[in-house]
Amino acid sequence: MLCPTLTPPENGEVFGSNFYEDQATFQCYIGYNVAGTNPITCQADGTWDAAFPTCEVVQCPTLTAPTNGGVTGQDSYTDIAIFTCNSGYNLVGSFTARCQADGNWDQVFPTCAGVPCDPLTSPTNGWVSETNSNNYPNVATYYCNTGYNVAGTNPINCQTDGTWDAAFPTCAAVQCPALTAPTNGAVSGTNDYNVIAIFTCDPGYNLVGNSAVRCLETGNWDAAFPTCSAGLCPTLPNPTNGAVSGSNSLGDVATFTCNTGYNLVGGSTRTCQTDLTWSGSSPTCTAVQCPVLSAPANGGVSGGNSYGNVATFTCDSGYSLSGSATRTCQADTTWSTASPTCEAGLCPTLPNPTNGVVSGTNSLGDVATFTCNSGYNLVGGSTRTCQTDLTWSGSSPTCNAVQCPALTAPTNGGVSGGNSYGDVATFTCDSGYSLSGSATLTCQADTTWSAASPTCAAGLCPVLTPPTNGAVSGSNSLGDVATFTCNSGYNLVGGSTRTCQTDLTWSGSSPTCTAVQCPALTAPTNGGVSGGNSYGSMATFTCDAGYSLSGSATLTCQADTTWSAASPTCTIGQCPAATAPTNGAVTGSNSFGDTITFTCDPGYNMAGPSTLTCQSNLAWDGSPPTCSAGQCPAPTPPTNGGVTGTYSLGDTVTFTCNTGYNMAGSSTLTCQTDLTWGGSPPTCTAVQCPALTAPTNGGVSGGNSFGNVATFTCDSGYNLAGSATLTCQADATWSTASPTCAIGQCPAPPAPTNGAVTGTNSFGDTITFTCDTGYNMAGPSTLTCQSSLTWDGSPPTCTSTRFVFWTCFIHDFVKW
Repeated sequence: MLCPTLTPPENGEVFGSNFYEDQATFQCYIGYNVAGTNPITCQADGTWDAAFPTCEVVQCPTLTAPTNGGVTGQDSYTDIAIFTCNSGYNLVGSFTARCQADGNWDQVFPTCAGVPCDPLTSPTNGWVSETNSNNYPNVATYYCNTGYNVAGTNPINCQTDGTWDAAFPTCAAVQCPALTAPTNGAVSGTNDYNVIAIFTCDPGYNLVGNSAVRCLETGNWDAAFPTCSAGLCPTLPNPTNGAVSGSNSLGDVATFTCNTGYNLVGGSTRTCQTDLTWSGSSPTCTAVQCPVLSAPANGGVSGGNSYGNVATFTCDSGYSLSGSATRTCQADTTWSTASPTCEAGLCPTLPNPTNGVVSGTNSLGDVATFTCNSGYNLVGGSTRTCQTDLTWSGSSPTCNAVQCPALTAPTNGGVSGGNSYGDVATFTCDSGYSLSGSATLTCQADTTWSAASPTCAAGLCPVLTPPTNGAVSGSNSLGDVATFTCNSGYNLVGGSTRTCQTDLTWSGSSPTCTAVQCPALTAPTNGGVSGGNSYGSMATFTCDAGYSLSGSATLTCQADTTWSAASPTCTIGQCPAATAPTNGAVTGSNSFGDTITFTCDPGYNMAGPSTLTCQSNLAWDGSPPTCSAGQCPAPTPPTNGGVTGTYSLGDTVTFTCNTGYNMAGSSTLTCQTDLTWGGSPPTCTAVQCPALTAPTNGGVSGGNSFGNVATFTCDSGYNLAGSATLTCQADATWSTASPTCAIGQCPAPPAPTNGAVTGTNSFGDTITFTCDTGYNMAGPSTLTCQSSLTWDGSPPTCTSTRFVFWTCFIHDFVKW
């Protein structure tokens, strides 16, 4: 009875036959384990007592990423795990581990240790503490001893490259603010921690405050700096008739002055010295002296000549003082006035005669002369002399008026008045006559009259006054007729003539001229009119707000009772024509009350009012708007790329891809009038490296996009020659050449003692063992190099043929 044919499992082989009661033994290749019952037995019913087992790949322990690192790869037999560390960490151990046939990794998993930081040094006068024993990540904090401050960045951090992010700080001695010597003093010492500074003052100055201050560990002095105040000299008294000014502190200068009229005798200043005494001595103030005065001729003077003294002047008998009787000595050493003189005596002043004058002086021996005014004659002596007894000789004369010739009355008239100088003669005419010539004559100084005598002629009516806005014509002699007329634009009211009557009065009364009247004016619609309608009047027309005057604004009433022009009308006003905004338009009319509408072109936004109304002042109620370019929405940069540019209407943005990525789509988009972008943004796709080919007797896994890592493995019995991993680079090339799988070598077997071995030891090769003559082989005569690069058995031995018994067994053996 035969059981079903034995089938070797994938990645394994089976030994045995399929006859009843035969056993089949399954064996898996290196790196695979039998899964299922093994061996199995062929039963009497022609079935195997269990299902064929399978060969499952050996699994190594699950990969674990090192702390602060990562791992890639699988954990099956021949898989290679690649370990990496985060920035700032170094790999300790092998960066790869291969899963072996025995289910163990060929390497202990590595660890990630922090990058060693540059060695730290403790600062002088301080110390440093760190958080991670001088490996990344590590923070070093510096501390200083009392009296010292950390100078520099603190703390400092160890960076991923093992360097510190700042220079090592130091401990600088605490320093207080710089010492400043007080004015007029000095200070000794430094401003270092714990130093005591000593302050002193110059001679003549007193210390105000502490003389010693200490620099504390806080960097502050334990007290405020003192000051040096000047000492005081004794107060100086004012000199008599003088004063002293200035203060009495050290170095101060006191200044002495004297009152007006006094001179300083001695130094004008004294200085307060360092021993707080005044230099020199105080001066005195003495009165100034005026020059000695001389007595006037024929007189005398008395009194002193010191400042303020008064000198008194007198004259001898028969002389009188001319000038001030006293003079005062002034502060500038001059006398207050000029010296007087003693003059000879005077006769009494003579009065002027009526209508005359007297001339000359009234000193002893002087002669006074009398004269009469024009028109007067002197009666008496013309001179008088001042005699020694100071009386005048003789008596004063008089002045009598001159006489003009006697006047004769005119025919039909009369004359009245005297004929002495200055008299006025008055002439009159009989009734019905009028005077021809001057009505008055005056007697002049030359005894003539001021004019010829007048005559009496027939009379005249009074001169008529023309009416306002009119005229009168004709003469005003007895019987004459005067005619009245009016100016253009005026009408005569009353009689047009008047007659000069025998009583030299005019008949009737004078007429008047009244202005003509123009027709009353009517206000225009939407307007008004003001002013009168008499001749010459002006009527003024106005229009309501929002309306303009069409025609003359003023009309004048003319002499013919018509107006100077037709009445104007009020038409609706117009605002200035509005200008369309750039990139926009305006519609509507511009009359008072109208509204215009503004719009912007597509893609533009309005800034300002969309409508304006024409107001009554014919100005728009606002400023026109502007149209500014709109903005498209900000485009989203593509993944693994970027975008630059502005987003206003018409602007173009440019897309770029990061290194290692190619652009799919347009690199630019333009902002359109509907404020959308003209197209779709591009995408950035990773560059593709050429597809890798698995090496002969090996395999390759991983993608071929930018940044992908391809991992190469070799079949059992082959070793990898070259890099196990290749990285797809930005230029679409692989980082290195592809590796190859070279056939593996089993260890070279030694020839058995008393025997030999022939053949090569590459994977799959078979070597043959032979024994020397007289020796028999114990063990297999051939060994084959397996995929695990181990021989499929142990080498045989060669033993001597003496006393060897042979037993033969015949067995039906089948190897699959």
